[in-house]
Amino acid sequence: MPEVAVESSVQGGGQFTGPECAVDNCHETAEELADKLKKYARFFRRKVKDTDGRERPMWRTRWNAPATWSGDAIHPPVLLVFNRIGERNPNRTVPRLMELPRHLWQGQRRKGFHDYDGCIPIIATGLN
Repeated sequence: MPEVAVESSVQGGGQFTGPECAVDNCHETAEELADKLKKYARFFRRKVKDTDGRERPMWRTRWNAPATWSGDAIHPPVLLVFNRIGERNPNRTVPRLMELPRHLWQGQRRKGFHDYDGCIPIIATGLN
């Protein structure tokens, strides 16, 4: 599959419509997909100076997101679409993929709620 650039980092193995959508044709392992999610996390942490001179997340200069109630960092969701063309069965890939980058998406338990600030919402679906 072709490599495509997302901002200044290169992501291999998928077509992207933005920094938050990846299509996997079932050629990649869970480890390769987890590495991509780590690259997204690095991208989301990148900061630049905005036109007002204040530092802010680079992705927010191109995509809008509402402020959180706590004022902490939120990230845009990453959509993983499994297109069942390749040899890998996503039903076997997804459980492993849930474990490898758990630190990127799992919230912190607080008193009576979970806090997901700084976590990446990951949505996975398949094409039939």
